[in-house]
Amino acid sequence: NDTAIALDQAQDTRFTPHMYILNGSHWNCDEMFNGTHLLPCKQQCTNNGRYCAVDPEYDLSIGLDGMDVVQENLRSLCVWKYHETNF
Repeated sequence: NDTAIALDQAQDTRFTPHMYILNGSHWNCDEMFNGTHLLPCKQQCTNNGRYCAVDPEYDLSIGLDGMDVVQENLRSLCVWKYHETNF
C-alpha cells in the first residue's frame, strides 16, 4: 500500500478503467420482427438490445440485471472522462 501511495504522489501512475460491455447484435439481442424489437435478452441489455452485460448474480430472477451494469459502467466512464479532462 505504501508503494502505491508513493507512486501516486510522484505522479508515476495512470489509471484507465476497462468496461466489459457485450455487443448485443452478436447474440441477436437486437432482433426485430415486423419493425418491432423482440428484446430476447430482456433486462440484460440497453438501447433495444445493442449493449449488454452479464447478470451480476447469474440469476435473472433476483437483484441487479445486465442493464444496470451497462448503465453504471457508462456513468463511471463519464465521470472518469470528465475528471481526466477537467483536472
